Amino acid sequence: TITEDQVCSKLLSIDPFKPAGPDNIHHIVLKEAASEITPLLTNFFNKSIQAGTIPSQGKLAHINPNTKKATRKANYHPISITCDACKVLEKNNKIHPH
Repeated sequence: TITEDQVCSKLLSIDPFKPAGPDNIHHIVLKEAASEITPLLTNFFNKSIQAGTIPSQGKLAHINPNTKKATRKANYHPISITCDACKVLEKNNKIHPH
């Protein structure tokens, strides 16, 4: 199981300047509301772990191209921006929704 302390700690460590994921919840909102949403997310995460599934919304990502090096040829690799709540679950439980 995941504890509320673990969830709150991860929420407070979120970088507020990164772009929002497919859920369109900005990082600053999760960080600022950490104490209020921690019990709900903890309950949700533990139920998800017990069921052995992650909701389909947690598997969505925005894919952005990013250049590897500044060369004449375009050399891109994908960057996945996923929802932060699922990142918190991944970091606490080593579950990967992909």
